[in-house]
Amino acid sequence: MKTYLNTFWLSIKRSKLILILFVFTSYILIPAISVLTYRTFGIKRCLESMSYASHTLIPICSVLWGLVFLQIWVDNDWQEALRACSRGRYICGINVVLSTVVIIIILLPAFFVAAEMVGYSTADFIKLSIEVQFCMTILYVISLLTRSVTVGVIVVTAYLLFCVLFSGNSTFAAFCIIKNGYIASAADIINTYLPMSFICSAIWILSAMFERFLYRKY
Repeated sequence: MKTYLNTFWLSIKRSKLILILFVFTSYILIPAISVLTYRTFGIKRCLESMSYASHTLIPICSVLWGLVFLQIWVDNDWQEALRACSRGRYICGINVVLSTVVIIIILLPAFFVAAEMVGYSTADFIKLSIEVQFCMTILYVISLLTRSVTVGVIVVTAYLLFCVLFSGNSTFAAFCIIKNGYIASAADIINTYLPMSFICSAIWILSAMFERFLYRKY
């Protein structure tokens, strides 16, 4: 575990700019959008705009964070040497989970403030957390399969933009796992997002096993 924590800390040091962007988005940009909407249209539209901005921007920021870390172990000229030093025991999927958890922890204070001040929904925050889990998991899978983090980022970001543009379109909504434009309820979490979380967890386990097989020669 010490190895995973050390490599995770190194990835954070490498991703200072992404971390600053993430904090700026979570604690300055989204609140600014919400405050302006509240002053102009009232509390209901404020909650809607906060939800829309969060579900649009946070997943994209999480993908960028994943990019910085996965490049070390998947898409790097000296990743073979790193894996050889770890004697093949290292699985970068562990740090994908740690990254997801850290992202959610960073978001927690903003959620508590929003919940206290404007009544932001707990269910909507859970939905956002599971969306982050989904993005990080799919990025991990595609990066392993293609041996290219760049391809993974392009695919996941393109899909996120597709969901932003077409999740409200009746023709394409069925293809959008991430749906913006509404505030999630407890029923949405139970019926849609918890199953999604379980599926993502299963995919992560299979991907970690595949990673161990893929780099078994080390």
